[in-house]
Amino acid sequence: MNKMVIWFDLDGVIFDSYEVWDLVVQGILKHHGVAYTQQIREELWRIPMEDVNAYLLQLVENSLDENELERQKMNQLQSLYRDISLVEGVHELLSTLKAKGAVIYAVTSNYLELAELGLSSHHLSNYFVKLYSSLDLFGSDKNREFYQFILHQERIDPANIVMVEDNKNNL
Repeated sequence: MNKMVIWFDLDGVIFDSYEVWDLVVQGILKHHGVAYTQQIREELWRIPMEDVNAYLLQLVENSLDENELERQKMNQLQSLYRDISLVEGVHELLSTLKAKGAVIYAVTSNYLELAELGLSSHHLSNYFVKLYSSLDLFGSDKNREFYQFILHQERIDPANIVMVEDNKNNL
């Protein structure tokens, strides 16, 4: 019998991180005199991860370059991911699944560094066989190419996979 393979998204599934992104963007925009409106928030949730920097630079009227924006963003994100909240019951769920023999992967559209920081700060890393970041591997949100890459790398039969995801666009 094949073991059950579970692919867990991290943000919104393991990490209670929805407000983190809002805090980071709000801080950057405020520093440049731009209000963080509901319209901006909705647009940021709608656009692909790879388009976020261009959108933010446009909002601050290019008052900083992409490298400086990335530095500011990462500094704030690292600080927040050190203390990221978990979705209630995550430790118990992962412990139970691992005890039942599930092979658990973390798959994220976030930066690998932030995912590792959040997992290690809560001692969750040992539950996951491996962590994959579509942003680090392909510079994009999770997509078919990303999932095919993992299937090939790990030699996983797709029929054995359960995906836990908070965004239907990533399924």
